[in-house]
Amino acid sequence: MRVAAFCLLWITALPASAEPYAQLQLQGVPAHGALRANNGSFTVQVALVPDLQPQHRLRLLLDDQAYGAPSRGPELPLVNIDRGQHRLAVQVLDGERVLQQSAPITFTLLRAHRR
Repeated sequence: MRVAAFCLLWITALPASAEPYAQLQLQGVPAHGALRANNGSFTVQVALVPDLQPQHRLRLLLDDQAYGAPSRGPELPLVNIDRGQHRLAVQVLDGERVLQQSAPITFTLLRAHRR
């Protein structure tokens, strides 16, 4: 009886937000390609299915480090990024907890060289 009650409690205690999104990917950045942004600033879009749940936020990872404040998206800006090769991914957060992360995209940022 105790085992059955524990299992029932455990199953019903799982949050509905633990369900993964069927699609979570970045768009607007060429995978393994080059992106020209002479001032180092550009915007990426997040493709998400189903729509982002009200309690969830999106956070970018640039070179495996959190970048910017979590937001509702779906457009996320990057500002004054150094030229060179970078890795970019997006996470879905519920508070501070990471629910899901996209596959990382590797790209090269091209900037005008100042003399």
